[in-house]
Amino acid sequence: MEGEQENLGGRTVIAPASSEDTKDIQDVFYKTWLDTYPNAEAGITVDDIEDRYKDAFTEDTLRKRAERISNPPEGEILLVAKENDRTIGLPRSVNI
Repeated sequence: MEGEQENLGGRTVIAPASSEDTKDIQDVFYKTWLDTYPNAEAGITVDDIEDRYKDAFTEDTLRKRAERISNPPEGEILLVAKENDRTIGLPRSVNI
């Protein structure tokens, strides 16, 4: 994500996630892990993260994530942060 931060002049909106956000949500998770977890001292490499996410964008995985977004556990809501209709982040699920 380094170098990808770009202010397009839009405002950031926090909204409940929908199944249409599924691929963007997966992408945020993937990029966040790539930026956060590789650590030479801990022995975690970019290849380790890429291996963890090798199936993250398959049709089956995206379908399962979309189903979970559409039918969250009772009392839970997943929020997304959007700027110019593009998902740029998300907090953990919140209990309501």
